[in-house]
Amino acid sequence: TAGEPILKGVLWKLNSAADCNDATQWLKRDIWIASDGSLCYFSVMASKRLVLADLKQLIESEIDNFPNSCKSHAFKLRIKTNDSGDETHFFACDSENELNNWVNTLQHNLTLHKLPTMKLGDDFAKDIAVFKLTVKNRRIRVREDAKDQFKATHKDMLWKVKAEGDRMKEEDWFEREMWLAVNGSLVYYSKKEERDLVYYTAEDISHATFTKLAENESCKPWSFQVRLPAKHGIEFAPGEFAATSEAK
Repeated sequence: TAGEPILKGVLWKLNSAADCNDATQWLKRDIWIASDGSLCYFSVMASKRLVLADLKQLIESEIDNFPNSCKSHAFKLRIKTNDSGDETHFFACDSENELNNWVNTLQHNLTLHKLPTMKLGDDFAKDIAVFKLTVKNRRIRVREDAKDQFKATHKDMLWKVKAEGDRMKEEDWFEREMWLAVNGSLVYYSKKEERDLVYYTAEDISHATFTKLAENESCKPWSFQVRLPAKHGIEFAPGEFAATSEAK
């Protein structure tokens, strides 16, 4: 129903200007992404709901994992403020799945609201609820302290269609080494970022639909699509890959 939060949960939040390696400085908070896109929390001190960052601030924000703390599943949110400088907030979850869910949902929420409203007729405008997004907006960095969870059980070269590319054009394909990790994720090494990145989480893989493409549907043999289910009204563009041989 209207007004329901997009996502709600209990997160650890680091006190302002506190030592991130001091566990006593992390406090549990009821936090949610409101239906209007703002990030809210319940203040025990004020005994009321407060807005941590409104949608306008969040649209210009940066979200990233934060591995350098006493909390294993942390992320940071850097928000642009009206005065000079940025404001950074640090949060932590109790599990990797919870961390991925919060980071992904925040990124989906921001991407959705950044897209322009489409005009339907002369007298009204309507926000489109479903957008096809590329999975590149969802990449998750592998933390140094979690590398054991992302060791390869099967590693090989895969062809992949570039973002917004055409699978019928040879020049739109590139080859990348990818692997299935022990925790079920699909991982690759990014030369650009010089680090391992998660392309699909184990949860993504478990809910994905895999479709083998016919020979006349791709310029590469042994091509297939990976489709993720829509989430929070957002539809993802399929990932398009090709193996280097039929056996692989």
